[in-house]
Amino acid sequence: IVVHIRDAIRRGAKEVYITAQDVASYGLDIGTNLVALLKKILSEIPGTYWIRLGMMEPHMFMKMEAELISIYRDERMYKHVHLPLQSGDNRVLKLMNRRYTAEEYEYLIESLRDVYPYLSVTTDVIVGFPGEDELAFRNTKRVITNISPDKVNIARYGIRLGTPAANMPQIPEEVKKRRSRELSILCREIAIKRNRMLLGDEIPILIIGKNNDQFIGRAWNYKRVIIKDSAVKIGEFVNGRVIDVTHSSLIVKVI
Repeated sequence: IVVHIRDAIRRGAKEVYITAQDVASYGLDIGTNLVALLKKILSEIPGTYWIRLGMMEPHMFMKMEAELISIYRDERMYKHVHLPLQSGDNRVLKLMNRRYTAEEYEYLIESLRDVYPYLSVTTDVIVGFPGEDELAFRNTKRVITNISPDKVNIARYGIRLGTPAANMPQIPEEVKKRRSRELSILCREIAIKRNRMLLGDEIPILIIGKNNDQFIGRAWNYKRVIIKDSAVKIGEFVNGRVIDVTHSSLIVKVI
């Protein structure tokens, strides 16, 4: 991995994406871990580039929490985490065989944001999992409100043959759709509030693409950035001021 990244940086790459089904489980089969990998990359590969970590299971992240929080201090680390919540109800989490509680998840996000207030959080939620009653769904909405994620991937539960949940009493499809709509509205409101926190701020940006007359970038915390009418280049790092926001993007003027 280190050799591949070093070669990519030498050839001009500006963004490194470390991905897996669970990035936080890296190295368990070869006697190492994610912390050791990141330290090696950051200490041995000089250059101006940003590293994005893919999805990490919360219980695995928690095992390395202090060390990872320290590593995130490096300016080359995107201040972003993708930690799936799945449900904010402990009974449902147990039915899902998740190895963390809603309280542990909330504490983790709180700990991260205590150090990095503008850290962006992406999470995943499944609505309509067998056993999710109205109280459980309200608990999920409460936790989402408390952690204020910047992006939420919402999925309606679908039967997977051969799994224990497939044999449990199922939630009606119309209930799943209603819960998905309710949660989507809540998450959109939260995302806009989070983005508004950056209005007027000067932020570092990596230009990653172009769409018609506007350039697309990523802020230092991986938020999507839209830049209009500016002479920038793909692969360039620039500074810009946030002049407007949507629920999904920051509108920026290069300065």
